[in-house]
Amino acid sequence: YTITIEIPGQPMPGTLVLTPQEGNVLSGSLETALGPATARDGKLTGNTFEFTSTVILEGQEMVIFVRGSVTGNTVSGTVESPQGTVPFSGTKIP
Repeated sequence: YTITIEIPGQPMPGTLVLTPQEGNVLSGSLETALGPATARDGKLTGNTFEFTSTVILEGQEMVIFVRGSVTGNTVSGTVESPQGTVPFSGTKIP
């Protein structure tokens, strides 16, 4: 999915890859200007998903929590970090 994370004052484009595994396990990654972030502890329930990851911000590791849902070719949700929670949305890459 090509996504935009709605950080106030500076929307951040990115790519979200979601790969369903056996059962309700989800793997994937999030690629933004902060670099690649591999999904950990991913869960898939129906059309909703969640995972944790780590990004580097200003030289410091920061844990993020991503949750969202997929409807047709669109995805939306939130990215939660120590700085707060911001929404994201995007569309499936053909």
